[in-house]
Amino acid sequence: MKGIDNYVEKVYKNFDSNSEEVQILKEEMKTHLQDKVRDMISQGYSEEQSINMAISNFGDETDFSEEMESIITKQKKYTNILLKIALIVMILGFLSKVGAWYAEDMYIKQWDKDRATTSSDVMDQIKDILNQKVQLSYEDKMKIETILNKYNDEYNNGLYYINISKDGNDYYEYQRDVASELIKNAGGGMSSTRDGWTIKNKHTDSDSFREGVIWHTRFEIPYISNSVHFRLNNLGFWLITLSWILMVIYYTQKVILNDKLSKSLIILLSIETIIIFATVTSDKDIIAPTVAVIMLFNYLYPKLKEKLANNKMVLN
Repeated sequence: MKGIDNYVEKVYKNFDSNSEEVQILKEEMKTHLQDKVRDMISQGYSEEQSINMAISNFGDETDFSEEMESIITKQKKYTNILLKIALIVMILGFLSKVGAWYAEDMYIKQWDKDRATTSSDVMDQIKDILNQKVQLSYEDKMKIETILNKYNDEYNNGLYYINISKDGNDYYEYQRDVASELIKNAGGGMSSTRDGWTIKNKHTDSDSFREGVIWHTRFEIPYISNSVHFRLNNLGFWLITLSWILMVIYYTQKVILNDKLSKSLIILLSIETIIIFATVTSDKDIIAPTVAVIMLFNYLYPKLKEKLANNKMVLN
């Protein structure tokens, strides 16, 4: 039925003739029209009359073609809108993450400013005095002693012993008497500076416990559920996760419209999604760079693939 073939070709003249999806639609239309023609012939009409009536009932090929193009255009428009929404959601997610980082940094700085002094702080102050010193002067020793006295007066002789030496020679020693029941665990340690100074210290059990509580509190700051940085961090995580889901829908819709959906692409998107959700179970903080890297890869991969294909054609 040449008339039907010509009609179908005119309907799909503006579409990609090499597209498998277009070929399927054309065959379905031909089959439908041919069935109509056979019905008309069985009613007593000639083949030419049946073809004309079937085509007439189906509609003008120009109008039908324009309607098909309108549908495809709307699908492409929807796909582009979906991409824009995904990108906006992702940007909002990144901004939330940045805001969370800034809020947490401000929170930590204020916490560090307000918290109680620890023996580690005292050790850092002593190291600052020893910095780039060949020997300890009387003034240096007095500064160290003032720091130690101030700390021990406030915290019940928490850092009761200090010995400072260099190249095997003792330059300074500090000690306060404490009851034996306060040092049952014999807490202490030794640290060195770049200039070769060695600092030995001993502190009470209560001082060790107090410092442990302080630094445990410090490491729990990112997880304070009623804090601004915690809420912003969670918001950023969910926005970035949502943006990836939207991107997967966008990638799928785009390749279907371009008739480029393949098993390899499905596998790639599946692997990427598994990687993203793996970050959820391991470390939510790395979801932002993970999604960014994957999206950059998805943007560059088709271009690289096309370039390699073109180079291969040139070589052949």
